[in-house]
Amino acid sequence: MFNHVEMKQTCEWIAGRTGEARINQHLRPVVKRLKGTPIAEVASAFCDLQEARHRADYDHLEPVSRPAASASVDDAEKCMAILAKAQRADCEAFYALLALRARIPNTG
Repeated sequence: MFNHVEMKQTCEWIAGRTGEARINQHLRPVVKRLKGTPIAEVASAFCDLQEARHRADYDHLEPVSRPAASASVDDAEKCMAILAKAQRADCEAFYALLALRARIPNTG
């Protein structure tokens, strides 16, 4: 079981949205391995979808249109399809990274 904060942070690493210095040194090789794979697209989309969900849930001035909500659903379904077709080793590395991130503090 993963919490969304750790998942988003891990996805930010893979998507290149945070500096390497912020990644625990023990996790850096796995993060580097996943960059440039289809998993990186999933990681980037996870970040975007998580941010959209937070805006929808907590920013009461943020309008959420039906087309925007539908596009988010489409993006999530696309990610599920990517994961289903991704190389098994990439998926295993991704899930292992998520599990390790849940156990190892982010101390750089």
